[in-house]
Amino acid sequence: MSSLAEQISEKFDLIDPNNNADLTAIGMAIIGIPSDMESTEPTRYEFMRQEVVYSLCLPDVKKGLNKERLVKLKTCLTLAEQAEQAAPDATGDSNLLWTLIGEVEAAEPESKSVKSTKEISSQTEHSAPSFSVTHAEDVIADMRSVQESFRSSYSGDIVSVDTDLVETGGSELIASLNKLGRDYADLYDQGFSRDLKIAVEYLGVCRKLQEVEFNQVQLASSLEYAQSVYDGQPKDVSLIQSEHSWLTQISESISTLEVARLEKQKDYDERLDTMLSSSRQELDALQTELEALRQTTLASPADALRSLSQDDSNEDAAHGALDFSDALYEESLDLYMDWIQGQRVLIKDKSEKIKALDNTLAANEAELKNECAASIQAVIDEIAEQQQTVKSTIEIMSKDRDDFADLLDTFKEDAGQIIDALQRSMSQRKLFASQFEDCLASATIQLGRVSDDGSNGGLLWNKIGV
Repeated sequence: MSSLAEQISEKFDLIDPNNNADLTAIGMAIIGIPSDMESTEPTRYEFMRQEVVYSLCLPDVKKGLNKERLVKLKTCLTLAEQAEQAAPDATGDSNLLWTLIGEVEAAEPESKSVKSTKEISSQTEHSAPSFSVTHAEDVIADMRSVQESFRSSYSGDIVSVDTDLVETGGSELIASLNKLGRDYADLYDQGFSRDLKIAVEYLGVCRKLQEVEFNQVQLASSLEYAQSVYDGQPKDVSLIQSEHSWLTQISESISTLEVARLEKQKDYDERLDTMLSSSRQELDALQTELEALRQTTLASPADALRSLSQDDSNEDAAHGALDFSDALYEESLDLYMDWIQGQRVLIKDKSEKIKALDNTLAANEAELKNECAASIQAVIDEIAEQQQTVKSTIEIMSKDRDDFADLLDTFKEDAGQIIDALQRSMSQRKLFASQFEDCLASATIQLGRVSDDGSNGGLLWNKIGV
């Protein structure tokens, strides 16, 4: 046995679209389905009403929406709502059915001649990332294509003026219908223009985003390079196209100054070594002589007298015992005292020469250091000044980096809001179309009644015997 949905579907196509009574009856039957009645296909539908609507209007997703059935279903529901026999709560129940109809329409893609919002979104998402200039340009290109296709599709009259209806007095009605068609097409054309304007605004924000992202990349590279320069190990990075390309010149200048500093230091060391070399030889000789004098002076008196009174060439005599008579004792003592005094004078003289030479060396070294230090310090100060410039630049760029991040977030938020506005505009246009279709369906029904009542002579036909 077939399900309720299948039974309704089988009979639905047999209903005469001009038979309001049958249309009303089927509409009331659908409204009369309990809202909590379970579907016969629980894996696809939750309730019977959903199964009926989808079975009628979207029996095969691949084949798309059955628009003829959709129009007929809307007519059935409209007539049922207007029928006096409808239950008091029929309106509430029919509202759910209208919601289901809206879902069915939303599931149906637009015709090939006019791309839908989903198609545009799908194409642009696959071809370019969101919030990019390419994405915005793709959106604009698609929208222009949509508008041009729409304009070309609906540039003519919706009702041909070459019809017998003109001869039977319908020219004004045809003109009115064509004006309505033009006005309706203009309304959507204006909607497309409005969407396009929003898309152009989106492109402007995307361009700002692209500029900020480009500046971020350049800034990150410049910041990394500046830090390497400040650390004294500049990296091999090209900043030719960056606004911070001058950092390369500073790095080269610091390197040049550092080479100059090393050369000046080397020159100072060489000059100092040359200056001290000869003086150190003299100083070493004096210190050797002084040490010898001190060693001789420290010898015992006997050895000193023996050395003074004997010939050092006679080794045996030099080591023999001294034999002074009483007459020579005082004389030898005086000789020893004179010798000691002479030694002291020599030691003092040597010490003073060594001290004077030390003072001379210190003075010459200080003079040379002062002479070279000013030149070296000037280079060091210039290096420090340029390093400070790099440090200040790093601080500024670090702040710029944070500002760029904030600016990027702001532009992304703006772009997101514009996209939301664009989607809302499209959704509103789609909602308006759905509502207008309902209005047209109702108007068609009413016009059909006017036609029926106006064309049907009723009893008048019988009275005149026709």
